[in-house]
Amino acid sequence: MTHWIALRGVGFSYTAERPTLRNVDVDIHVGQRVAFVGPTGAGKSSILQLLMRFYDPDEGAVLFDGVDVRDATLESLRSQLGVVFQDTFLFNSTIRDNIALGNPQATDAQIEAAARAAELHDFVMSLPRGYDTLVGERGGRLSGGQRQRLSIARALVRDPRVLLLDEATSALDPRTERLISDTLERVGAGRTTVAVTHRLMSITDFDTIYVIVDGEVVERGTHAELLARGETYAGLWAEQTGSAPPPQPAFDEVAALARIPLFAGLDPSTLGDVASRLQTFELAAGGTLPEGAGQLYVVRRGRGEVLVRDFVGGLSPVAAVGPGDAFGLAALLGGEPGHVLRATEAMSLSVLDDDSLRALAALHPSVAAALAGPPTSDAVPAGGTRLSRLTIAPGAAIVVPGPPPPAAPGAEEVRRLTGAMPAMRQ
Repeated sequence: MTHWIALRGVGFSYTAERPTLRNVDVDIHVGQRVAFVGPTGAGKSSILQLLMRFYDPDEGAVLFDGVDVRDATLESLRSQLGVVFQDTFLFNSTIRDNIALGNPQATDAQIEAAARAAELHDFVMSLPRGYDTLVGERGGRLSGGQRQRLSIARALVRDPRVLLLDEATSALDPRTERLISDTLERVGAGRTTVAVTHRLMSITDFDTIYVIVDGEVVERGTHAELLARGETYAGLWAEQTGSAPPPQPAFDEVAALARIPLFAGLDPSTLGDVASRLQTFELAAGGTLPEGAGQLYVVRRGRGEVLVRDFVGGLSPVAAVGPGDAFGLAALLGGEPGHVLRATEAMSLSVLDDDSLRALAALHPSVAAALAGPPTSDAVPAGGTRLSRLTIAPGAAIVVPGPPPPAAPGAEEVRRLTGAMPAMRQ
């Protein structure tokens, strides 16, 4: 299926001091309902800002049907979008005029059709002056639900192919929120809907939910799938519904150690001895951990990414890690020392230091042979998921055996390979 909207390796910041979005990859198919959720300040609304092209990404690209939005006119892009914001911007004019702001060329019939779709028409017809009723300063003569329905009608009078919802129901009371959510579900039929919200009850039946933390996508799936994972989304759901936090499954250290090539020759009893030597280390979300000279880390909880220094001096992610994956001992894993682990959410790690590794090597010949022998794996980290979008980056030469890399490409070639074309602000 052709992707209608895609974000490819998107990085963005409002200021140079702090990145707002990092390495965001998203696919939204035609007719899908997709939501972005996460803590306050995580970068959710910035994704909508990029889709509407209020800003351009600093890295990567925003694509509509495979076309970079920077190669399209603003008129052609925005004519396909209908937007419903949390704060409804109404002018002290008539209901008709406020709806027509979405499409100044709309006829009275089109305005009425949009109001009917937004379930506003019956209320309007109950007013003495109908569509010629003045709404008051900032819509003060209307209730919150009525203002939001007028905003929906304004978006629909454009007959948009994509409906963008920016906290569209968060300012409403629970009953009105439910009614407006039902309306949005109905008018979104046949359209691609992209919602940003922190009210999870309103998006439980969406096709895909992306969880954003510190500007990065840390989870994706349906409501049921994300609850089953018992991680960030499940925690947010528990906070909002008052339910018990999701139970954390017991971490099987022996099973995790058995996946590491270093310990492939050990029996379960001996692996239990190795597990007893592990110490616990906590890494906060956004924190980094440079690889030690001889330490081995096993992820117990949380998720992160492994970074390598690229040829322009920055750090580029090459693999994603989660519970049970290992990080460290780069020489054994097929690379050179110098990798960095960055937590995309809070992580708990089990650590085996170099003293313990030396003791294990003295007791177990297979461990000693693995430590003394050539690299046994080209995976960084053990068990992690390699990020395929970065396989062409020169940094991949660190972890993929092969001939020496070619000479560094010129600036234009770097931009072509990485997608880091200069951002254009409007």
